[in-house]
Amino acid sequence: MKRIGILFTTLFIVITSTAFASSYSKGFGIPKVYKQADTSIQVILLEDMTQEMLSAFFEGHLPDTVIECAEGASFPLYFSITGDFFVVTQEVSPQYTIHAQKTFYLRCKEENLLFSLDLRCWKAFEQFFTGSLDVEIGSSENEPTSLTVHLEMNERK
Repeated sequence: MKRIGILFTTLFIVITSTAFASSYSKGFGIPKVYKQADTSIQVILLEDMTQEMLSAFFEGHLPDTVIECAEGASFPLYFSITGDFFVVTQEVSPQYTIHAQKTFYLRCKEENLLFSLDLRCWKAFEQFFTGSLDVEIGSSENEPTSLTVHLEMNERK
């Protein structure tokens, strides 16, 4: 279950970052700089990140850079499944939008993706999130058999 949650979170970050990198035409935004103990971190809004910056971030080359996913931000959702048993294709633009309900921060240090609410306390995915993933197969008289996926993610307290 944890691996599925990590997959969905990583998928969310990659999808939204790719969507913003391809649609964001303004120049690079002015980052906020915060002092922490003996180091400074640079906080950049997710929508201000370019594809090159995101690649460097997730490869661990920007350990002092933090990505802010601000409350109220919204991102188009693209979804794909490939493999031996199922393939999902999307022939039209996204029909769903993800809305950030709470501001949180991402940091990649030594290839570990860390999450924070306050820029001080950093936690790995499994210590930061809790939730569930449900899959349901159903049908009705007038509708074909369908697959419903429900992902609930909450702050682990």
